[in-house]
Parts: sequence; structure tokens; C-alpha cells
Amino acid sequence: MKCLYLMRHGTAAHLEPGDKKPLTSTGREEVSLCAERFKQRLQATDWPALSQVVSSDLLRARQTAEIMAESLGWTGQLQLNNCLMPNSLPAEVEQSLPHEVSGWLLVSHQPLLRAMVSYLCDQDVYQETAWLVVLEGEIFGQGLWQLREVIEPR
Repeated sequence: MKCLYLMRHGTAAHLEPGDKKPLTSTGREEVSLCAERFKQRLQATDWPALSQVVSSDLLRARQTAEIMAESLGWTGQLQLNNCLMPNSLPAEVEQSLPHEVSGWLLVSHQPLLRAMVSYLCDQDVYQETAWLVVLEGEIFGQGLWQLREVIEPR
């Protein structure tokens, strides 16, 4: 089974410019809670462990990716990808990643994440902050994945 994990960043400060919004203390707590729930689900299922963590280069997404990686014991190199920006298109993301993405955690923003889930598995899922969507499929492509679970930090 191949899984792709799509996560929206935690709650960020509203007073900073768009690319400099750090996570708030609430946002950090949300991400930590989601990481704990995700870790429990990884142990209880046959989902693959993290093999790569990729984030947009906006501060709130990077901080979310770093918290997730640390909480899950992942020690690899965080990759930044400009195609994971809020207004990117799913096709741009598809072109920027290898076709083999099993165990990859992509940390991004709305409206891209909603468009990604719709593109990959033909379902409409709006992710709140710090929500993680688990998709199952074989190769990265339109309509080739199935929604397995939505993990919330609550």
C-alpha cells in the first residue's frame, strides 16, 4: 500500500505579512496534537512510515513540517517546494514531485490542499488548520488515489 499524507499548517499569526506568519501557540499545540494522533494511527495501521517531508517555503508551513517531523522521529532533510504555495495548481505539484511518493508528508495551504484532494481522489475535503488527510494510491496522478482518513487535532 502506498500512502500520501497531505497536511494544512497550524493556526498562524494574522498580524504578519503573508509569507512571515509564524505559528501561534495554539497552532503549535494543534500540530503537536495532530502529530500524536497520526503517530497512533501509523502504529495501528499498515500505512507506511514517513519517507519524506516536503513543505511550502512559507514560515507557517515550514514550522508545521518541522514539528511533525520531530514528533514522529523523522530525521531526514526537510525539502521546500515552491509548488506547494496557496495558489499553486495540483498539476504543478504533480510535475514537481516524483511519481513514487509513498510515505511522503506534504505540508501546504488552502486553497491548494482542497484542490489537491479533489484532483487526486475526486472528493471535496476542506482541511481546517492542522488537519491531515491520508490518501492511498499507486502513482501520483488525477483520480488515482482514495481518501482513507482525515486526522484532526481534536
